[in-house]
Amino acid sequence: MVPRTCMVLLAFFTIIVTIVASQELYSEEQGGRGGQGGGGGGGEEEEEEEESSDPNDEFKNSPVTGAVAVAGGAAVLPCNITSIRGDAVQLVLWYRDHVPTPVFSYDARSGAYSRPKEWSDPKILGSRAHFSITTSPAALVLNQTVRSDQAVYRCRVDYKHLTTTHARVNLTVIEPVRSVRIVDEGGALELVGVAGPYTLGQRPTLTCRAEGGDPPPAVTWWRDGRLLDSTYHHLTTAGPGRRLGGGNGGSSPVVVANMIHLRALKKEDLRSTYTCRATNHDLAPTREAAVEVDMNFGPESVTVKGLEGPVSAGRPHQVVCEARGSRPPAILTWWLDGTMKKSVSHMTSLDGLVSTSTLELLIEPEDEGKQLTCRAENPELPRTTMEDSHQLQVLYPPEVRVAAGPSLDLEHIKEGDDVYFDCHIKARPEPNKITWSFKGTELQQNVNGGVMVVGKSLVLQKVSRAQAGPYTCSATNSQGTNTSAPIVLSVKYAPVCRVEQSDVYGVGRHEKTTVTCRVEADPPVTSYRWAFNNTGEFVDIPSSHYDIKGDGIQSQHSDLRYSPVSDLDYGTLLCWATNAVGTQRNPCTFTVFPAGKPDAAASCIAFNETEGSVSISCEPGYSGGVDQSFLVEAWDDGVVRATDTSDTPLMQVSGLRPGTRYTLKVFAINAMGRSQPYVFTAFTLTDVAERRTAIGTGERGEPLSPVVGSVIGGVSALLLVMVVAIVVAKCRRTASHHHEDTSSQLEAVGGGGGESTIMTHSHDSTTPLIGNGRLVQTTTTPQSSYGIVDPRRHSSYFRPMESLPPSLPAPHIHPHQYPSTAPQPPPSSTTTSRFQPEHESSV
Repeated sequence: MVPRTCMVLLAFFTIIVTIVASQELYSEEQGGRGGQGGGGGGGEEEEEEEESSDPNDEFKNSPVTGAVAVAGGAAVLPCNITSIRGDAVQLVLWYRDHVPTPVFSYDARSGAYSRPKEWSDPKILGSRAHFSITTSPAALVLNQTVRSDQAVYRCRVDYKHLTTTHARVNLTVIEPVRSVRIVDEGGALELVGVAGPYTLGQRPTLTCRAEGGDPPPAVTWWRDGRLLDSTYHHLTTAGPGRRLGGGNGGSSPVVVANMIHLRALKKEDLRSTYTCRATNHDLAPTREAAVEVDMNFGPESVTVKGLEGPVSAGRPHQVVCEARGSRPPAILTWWLDGTMKKSVSHMTSLDGLVSTSTLELLIEPEDEGKQLTCRAENPELPRTTMEDSHQLQVLYPPEVRVAAGPSLDLEHIKEGDDVYFDCHIKARPEPNKITWSFKGTELQQNVNGGVMVVGKSLVLQKVSRAQAGPYTCSATNSQGTNTSAPIVLSVKYAPVCRVEQSDVYGVGRHEKTTVTCRVEADPPVTSYRWAFNNTGEFVDIPSSHYDIKGDGIQSQHSDLRYSPVSDLDYGTLLCWATNAVGTQRNPCTFTVFPAGKPDAAASCIAFNETEGSVSISCEPGYSGGVDQSFLVEAWDDGVVRATDTSDTPLMQVSGLRPGTRYTLKVFAINAMGRSQPYVFTAFTLTDVAERRTAIGTGERGEPLSPVVGSVIGGVSALLLVMVVAIVVAKCRRTASHHHEDTSSQLEAVGGGGGESTIMTHSHDSTTPLIGNGRLVQTTTTPQSSYGIVDPRRHSSYFRPMESLPPSLPAPHIHPHQYPSTAPQPPPSSTTTSRFQPEHESSV
């Protein structure tokens, strides 16, 4: 309770002190005003005493902040009312030099919850002033400033507790320029908008006069936005005791002039704009006046129209001649091989700039190759005659030529550069269709792809190496179509790995192999770098172990001679190539594995069964690190009835007997041997259904009689019983030979003489690699139970069978297939888990 009472008393005491101080200040101000009023008969001594009592004199040596305003605009006089300790402002008073009393007040003593009171001297500021506390710092804003507002102002700030502060602001009021005029050489004629007309070679003089403005303005000449001359002088000066400027009464307006002498005029000077600008401050508006040069000269262009299309002999043909730009209008005449022809009409446009003449011409066969000329003459300028001639010729198809842009150097185009070609066409009539082609394929407008066809130009933005090759331009008119000779675009780029190359090598210890690094680069590769990386080390390979071959973009490669000696020599080989553009960003990687026998194929199914053939599709297993192929054998009664081999796990056995159950054995084969067989069964179709569909009586759409239906039903039942008996007999016979089949397949895996045939194949560049075999791109090939196989990956990136997760779904088996009961051999010892890459290596 006591502290709250103390605070109330302290606040009350503060308010009393503030009121007393304000009354004293008011008494001082009233005393100053009374002194002025009572000294009316005191003479000059009292006036001097009054001036010496100006309260602003004691602050005349304090710092002054400058402020500038344009007459008619707003002036901002800053006054910092923020205290260091955050004390509240009670009263803000503004004084002006030589005025002893305040000219503006901002009273906030009524409290924080009351609106502050503003007062301004009605004679000096009137209602034009207000105090803004929203700006930083706060400021006195004077609207509609006049020249008399220019003075030094003082801001007094009274705080609730802290000491009063003072700040001085020097306000400068700028008077803008009143007017700007352009006059001719004599100075009597004002030029408004147009100067002239002049003739070619004339040197006219232009004078600019700017009136008013304080401070006096700077007068400059400009042409088409470019500064020509900045020298000026005063034509009128202020007399003694008068201000130089055009502001208040009694002062002489300032006239500032700038005279320029134009160079000898040329045709290019027609309609050129000369602008005079007068400005005296950055805040003041710039006054300007401009004139456009008008000239008289001969025609600037003569055009003959009407000879664009075919000209038929024996028919009157109308030809029009048009002359532009002649002052005065041109006189047009027609001439055919030196003989004057009379026109049928002559017209001139309203502005006199365009003259038109029409000729009715009857073309004869003997006029072939003659020159038809239209001549335009200016009667005031006889030396400015201009002609346009056309040779009468038969029409012809376009003659097309392609050239690179004038600023392009096709020998040094890199990826990311912009390229443009121009199609130069000579034809009569002009072509109605222009197309661009790349490698024989027509190009379409593709702004997002950076391909733009603009008129006769082709623009390629940020070209890539895929856009390198021949470009042609074709043009068509009524006489035919012609295509230009190709212009070859060569895009330089740093080396990149070729996609169609083997990146997995199976090599035995002390076995020599050649690892080939193939890249694409333009310009050709200048050097290679090889390195070896395994889990323990990263080693650069000396250049003596590899060489560089090939000089074309597609045939550049480096051959590394490599022979692993121990387990540490198996790992990843990396290859970088360098050309004039730079070094390969991502190296080519090659994995070296210990070579071994391939793993058995998986998920084999039969499809497209017919009476005499069956198609087989499998998922390839691990290739053993070297190229592998596939062999299928069709067994019946312990005898191989048919075989087929393929580089891919997609095969077909044919020459089979209809309605027979066959045991199919699929082997994977490489240079190290062959895999365990994948054994399953398949049936060939019978032709019973075909014979059954051939039986019928009566006409089409006529129902069978009951007798015929009974006969057919009985025969069908008998045939069904026979088929079941045959199937049971075959199954028993197969079971009796099952042990023999198992012995045969184990004997084949063990490297038995006649059945161990090693299949080899060669790579091609059109089929994507998968392992060292091929993935046939056909819609009938079944997918792997492990997902879709990426044809760009090698099968060596699959894990061996023993490392696959046990929860994988079982492959789908056709209803007529039977699971094999033959025991599966253990995985090849050469395919250890140590060399099972799951992803491509990267460095």
